[in-house]
Amino acid sequence: MMQEAILHEISYGIKPVKFLTALKEKDYQTAQKLLHKTKELRLLGKSIGDLETETLAELLKVNCMLTSLQLNVNHISGQGAQKIAEALKVNTFITDVNLAGNQIGDIGVNAIAETLKTNTSLTTLNFDGNNITAAGLQKLAKVLEINTSVTNLSLRGCSFPRVVGFTDNIIGDTGAQALASMLKKNTSIICLDLEETGIGELGILALAEGLKVNNYLTALNL
Repeated sequence: MMQEAILHEISYGIKPVKFLTALKEKDYQTAQKLLHKTKELRLLGKSIGDLETETLAELLKVNCMLTSLQLNVNHISGQGAQKIAEALKVNTFITDVNLAGNQIGDIGVNAIAETLKTNTSLTTLNFDGNNITAAGLQKLAKVLEINTSVTNLSLRGCSFPRVVGFTDNIIGDTGAQALASMLKKNTSIICLDLEETGIGELGILALAEGLKVNNYLTALNL
């Protein structure tokens, strides 16, 4: 009964103290036991940094139960995102990754873009409020031209809840143009959120051109 209570705690983000302690102490055995039979891992706002992320990434490489990874509003940098990206190259069970409100930046989004070249299980990606620029978006957009698994992509400028002191995504017209080119070839994305990302008239016009030949996108938030 005690273990079931802990699993429930982790699944729904209700003070997962033991799991977080295991991550910090690199106690793989304890952490893996806690993850067993857990479908959704919610660790919103738990001050997780790259150290804990590295341990978690190792666990993800051998975990076959998790389908949803919610790590929003933490302290994960590009280095931490690289560790997660490496894990997702071998983990084929996770479909939903939420990294909103971290600081993965261009380094992190490029690492995950590289993973999307071979990963066919990820369907939902949330990178809101992560200091991503147009330069960092180029590779992601290029990979998404051929990726057929991602259906929901969120790149909102700020995360919710908003993280004070963290940098928003500013992809601007250049980033929008890259996404517009992607939309001309992509056949899987149905929802794309670009609110508060600094897109101006040129970017909107480019997206409109992309939508003329895209028959799959059903929701675009600007």
